[in-house]
Amino acid sequence: MQYTLIAAAGLAEAAWMMAMMLMGGGMLVICFVAFLTLETASRKLAVTSVVLLIAFTLFF
Repeated sequence: MQYTLIAAAGLAEAAWMMAMMLMGGGMLVICFVAFLTLETASRKLAVTSVVLLIAFTLFF
């Protein structure tokens, strides 16, 4: 019985960590595209960055 509870806690923590990694990775991509937008002053990259941000927000 104790092992089941420990395994459940471990799986919950693993799922939380995986969600945090996905969120962090998504934010890194969005920040990178936004940085490129500032460097190149490209309207196409700015729209891409906003679309990525909206999709990321709706996903999480």
